[in-house]
Amino acid sequence: MGKRYISPVSRKILASLKTALKLKDEEFYDIGCHAWTNFLYNLDESTLVGLIEEVVAVMKPLVKKRPEEMAPVLTSVLVETPSVKEFLANMPLLPEDDSLSIINQAILEHQLKVVGGSTEGVV
Repeated sequence: MGKRYISPVSRKILASLKTALKLKDEEFYDIGCHAWTNFLYNLDESTLVGLIEEVVAVMKPLVKKRPEEMAPVLTSVLVETPSVKEFLANMPLLPEDDSLSIINQAILEHQLKVVGGSTEGVV
């Protein structure tokens, strides 16, 4: 459908995706990954900025279950979207997984900047 149609109803879609996360069947995790990925890729940047902290907090259980599947979209949204980077300091670290290490590194770096620390030696 695209950004033009998804962004105006993003809150309603987000509510539906939150509800779907309550389904614990393995098949629903696969469907959920696909749905969340499409949702995030189809938000315009200004809408994404307004939702990003809530989205990351809500989808953490899915990311924990399927880190490899969610890593590409989260890297794109959190690390490669310039307007989202300023919110990384407010983000919780994602589950420990090699596929999420780039994202967690970016979160740590931004958190350290906020508290005035150095990013040297942070892995």
